[in-house]
Amino acid sequence: MISAWPLEVSVSIRELTYTQKRRSTRIYNAIPLAVQGTDAFRAPYSEQVFTLTVNCHGFRYRSNYEVIQGDTVYLEVMLSSEVSPAYSCQAQVKRVQRLMTKDSSFEIAVELAAPGNIWESYLHRPIGFQSKCPKLSCRKALGKNNRRQHGK
Repeated sequence: MISAWPLEVSVSIRELTYTQKRRSTRIYNAIPLAVQGTDAFRAPYSEQVFTLTVNCHGFRYRSNYEVIQGDTVYLEVMLSSEVSPAYSCQAQVKRVQRLMTKDSSFEIAVELAAPGNIWESYLHRPIGFQSKCPKLSCRKALGKNNRRQHGK
């Protein structure tokens, strides 16, 4: 027998308070990025990844490289319709979690050095996202060799 009652989701006060205190809305979206940095063995790496979640202050992604919390990574957000990057930014690694998968990958959470909506070409301004984003100050790419500081 199927119940006609609507399903309710139980949320603790702690979870609700945390959600309300977020600096910007978290959105689940796979956005292509080029990420560069040094791994846990201090060897340089560069990889193409997709975000798991994004917001104006950072993002999460899956990586094949183990990195150290506190390290800096460099990223380029690619335009959805072009090969050249839309934004070039720095971010600090905030959390590293080894995943129990066959390929021994890692889930990395990073915080942007300069918060802002670097995801604009993919998100098309979802409700509540743009209004909570600080003024963008990442480097916006205008072309392959022509870059300027955006947002100042």
